[in-house]
Amino acid sequence: MKKYFLTTAFVILASALSAAAVADDSLYIGLNAGQSYFKDASGGMNSSAGILTANCGTCSYHLDMNNRELGYQGFVGYRFNEYFALEGGYANFGKAVGTATGPYVPGFPFTPSNSGTVHSEMKAYGVTFDAMLSYPLTQKFLVFGKLGIIAARGANSFVDSGSIGNGSGTASGSGTKQSYGVGVAYAATKRWSVRSTWQQFHDIPAVGDVNFLSLGVTYSF
Repeated sequence: MKKYFLTTAFVILASALSAAAVADDSLYIGLNAGQSYFKDASGGMNSSAGILTANCGTCSYHLDMNNRELGYQGFVGYRFNEYFALEGGYANFGKAVGTATGPYVPGFPFTPSNSGTVHSEMKAYGVTFDAMLSYPLTQKFLVFGKLGIIAARGANSFVDSGSIGNGSGTASGSGTKQSYGVGVAYAATKRWSVRSTWQQFHDIPAVGDVNFLSLGVTYSF
């Protein structure tokens, strides 16, 4: 799957480069900021919190999960023509945090003596590289699609405390993973543009999929 993705990406790059018009080239920089969504954070938290009910078949626990966080991405791009550009940069998706407390016994107004808390965190960041295919709708507006890769680093940890015992666990990893996205841009002036982008970064080690919905600006030289 990975080889197929990379082959497809480079075929697209080669085709676009061969058709590029040098007269339309330009270098630009940009910054995006917005909401990161850790798709697998709740599932991972529920798995970690299973220690709260391991010996109580009728027990449950309360989960307070924040799997949405502020993320940002800085990048440098080169526009070969109005249809094709390459971008490279750095993205940090922030941290997803969850806390589970319990156990609780349904129907009973008390908490068992073996109660406790589990705290979990996920974070991810990495270096990005994207091919961007654009289509101008008007002189000011264009839509675009992105296909790329991220050299990502992800980490996941949990700590439990209380009478259930004190323990912790960590997992981390790095790897090159695929990404894809879509967006729309508006040319406010000849040099300044505003863009809105949705992009998914797939299967980041120890974290899983991360969706990034952002608003950004670019400046062309």
